[in-house]
Amino acid sequence: MSIARQFDALLQDVCVGLGYCGSSVHVTDLIAKTGTLSSDEFGLLVLKAEYADVEQTPSVHHPHFQTLKKTFEKHLGTDEIDVAALEGITG
Repeated sequence: MSIARQFDALLQDVCVGLGYCGSSVHVTDLIAKTGTLSSDEFGLLVLKAEYADVEQTPSVHHPHFQTLKKTFEKHLGTDEIDVAALEGITG
């Protein structure tokens, strides 16, 4: 399965399974166009997207941060990916 398809499955799991679907912002809108995306960064971006409308600063101390990080690693089989593999998915 391609990284893009694995990432799509990750987004499905994060939204449907964990309830983090974003607010006025979606996590894909926050991912840089170039470089890499780590599981830590993904977890923080999911929280940032979820709480964008309430001005809450995302933190690695959030109760679900580790779950988001592990979900990324489970779906992608690594703790970091090249965002070029996500072309067409990210905003």
